[in-house]
Amino acid sequence: MLEWLKQIVRKDQQKTARPPNPVTSSKITSCSGTFSSSHQNYLVPKECSPPPHPNISWPEKCIRWSRLYDAYICHSERDSNYALALLRYLETQPEKLRCFLPMRDMSLGSPIPSEICSGLGNSHCWIMLLTPEFLSDDWCKFQMHQALIESPLSEGRLIPVMINLEMSQYPAELRFMHAIRSWSCDDSVFCKIRNSILSCKYIIALFQILVMNSN
Repeated sequence: MLEWLKQIVRKDQQKTARPPNPVTSSKITSCSGTFSSSHQNYLVPKECSPPPHPNISWPEKCIRWSRLYDAYICHSERDSNYALALLRYLETQPEKLRCFLPMRDMSLGSPIPSEICSGLGNSHCWIMLLTPEFLSDDWCKFQMHQALIESPLSEGRLIPVMINLEMSQYPAELRFMHAIRSWSCDDSVFCKIRNSILSCKYIIALFQILVMNSN
């Protein structure tokens, strides 16, 4: 009996000394970011941030310079702060994207329709910040329709960004175009907008040239 008890004690000691089993499921890290209570800015965690890009040197003779601007930003007056934040983001990227923002780039004293048409015609892509205010603004609708006149099939040039809108509110004129969606006016979609500009067939040729030059 004594020997049997000793064996049981040894087994219990071996169990307590054994290390815990490793976790079999992989750890999932969240890259959703956080929001500040005052400005509601979208912050990307450092571990999720993309590596820094080198400065890009554009060839003198390439399709990019065939137009004055890479992107035209269309927005309602009430969304001006959001449009300015997008503008700053795009213009400070390594590609140094050139943007036409009507409130900043229209010539003083010139007819507004003429300035809109000139800005649209001189831009590779057109970003439409679709909000409830946009849909109720006649000038915004005018700009959207003029962009469709420039390129009825879009060909990737028109970039709809739906903000706080249901699909039932999506403009019928754009129903065949994929839209970037956001449920709050933060900068979480800025990277997607930038990638859409760079993936436009009018811009993609530029990066093919850069890749060829880097090899």
